[in-house]
Amino acid sequence: AGYVRTLYLANPEETRQLIHHPLVDCVHMTGGTVTHDAIVWGSTPEEQERRRKANDPLLKVPITSELGCVSPFIVAGWQFTPKELTVQANNLVVAMTSNNGCNCNSAKVLVLPADWPQSAAFLETVRSVLRGTPHDPPYYPGIHESACADARVAHPPPPTHIPHGSLQAVDSLRYGVVAVNAWSAASCILGACTWGAFSGGQTAADVGSGVGVVGNPFLVEGVQKAVYRTPVDGAGVPKPFHVQPIPLAAARLVLGFVVDGWRGLLRGVWAR
Repeated sequence: AGYVRTLYLANPEETRQLIHHPLVDCVHMTGGTVTHDAIVWGSTPEEQERRRKANDPLLKVPITSELGCVSPFIVAGWQFTPKELTVQANNLVVAMTSNNGCNCNSAKVLVLPADWPQSAAFLETVRSVLRGTPHDPPYYPGIHESACADARVAHPPPPTHIPHGSLQAVDSLRYGVVAVNAWSAASCILGACTWGAFSGGQTAADVGSGVGVVGNPFLVEGVQKAVYRTPVDGAGVPKPFHVQPIPLAAARLVLGFVVDGWRGLLRGVWAR
């Protein structure tokens, strides 16, 4: 048994002092490759190049990392009911807009079959859901520039079909989590899957989307990726409050527990 303490550090220098402290024997981080390389190889391009050539990392202890990627949202070209189409449009919008698109697994690329008859209906449903979705404040540094840059990029046409069928396609995708009929964040929220980059031989020198996994409550060894499947009608996917508001009684219980632990929970029960 041990202790966990959360620290909110005021500046990068305090963070550097912490991760390089003699009592720290391993580091885990989430963020981007720029932050990872600054931790492992040094704070300037010159230092990083010198240390890489000498194979002399600044960080002397093991590091695992979860760095995100350009996550695709892939729609298979079968016939959806109107309800299923709306559910999947909601899934996409939540994946796009949650935390203003700054999550490590935010949906960044939409892949549709070129000859899918429901493409126009799906895109219009997405636009309709977007218009009714509240957005978080755009706090993340550089988000305005990134959004404008993305809007000006011309993407090539999507593939016309999924080769070898859906199951084979899921097997071949090199992502740490593949979610079927849901945003991959659902697997992280439920806590039953591993979470991290696809295990493809990454190292601290060539980190890709990260090294190692978190989660893994069943202690499975040698995990390459996790696949999370849920019904196409969205029945097994947690939904944001603006889509499915939490009942008042349940909200009272949750808030009571957050504010005052078990005593607050019991007061919420009695208040009912």
